[in-house]
Amino acid sequence: MGSTLYTFTSAIEGATPISPPLLDSSGAIYGTTSAGGAYNKGIVYKLEKPLYGGLFSSSRVKTTLYSFGSSASDGVAPTAPLIFSGDGGLIGTNVGGAATNGGSVFKVNP
Repeated sequence: MGSTLYTFTSAIEGATPISPPLLDSSGAIYGTTSAGGAYNKGIVYKLEKPLYGGLFSSSRVKTTLYSFGSSASDGVAPTAPLIFSGDGGLIGTNVGGAATNGGSVFKVNP
C-alpha cells in the first residue's frame, strides 16, 4: 500500500484533483484541482517536502499558486495535466470559463 502525500481538507484549499501531478527535479509536486479555491473554480498547487521533515517525510506543505475564477476572462476547472514551459512556468488547460466560456490555455509562474 502506498502512502498519502497530501489530503485536501477543505474546499477553499482546493478539491477534486483529477489530472496526474507533475514532479520537478527537486521533488516538488505540481498539480491542479478542478474545484475549490478562493472562487470554487479550481487551483494550481505546489507540494513541497517540509524543511523539518527531512527527505523521508511522507507529508507535504501545499502552496496555492493560482486560484481560478477571479475574473470573467479567467478559465475554470483545470483538468488536464500540467507541463513545464521552457522558462520554468507551468502550462495547462481549463474546460470552461474564459472570454467565450470555451475554456483556455493558461500559464502560471511558480
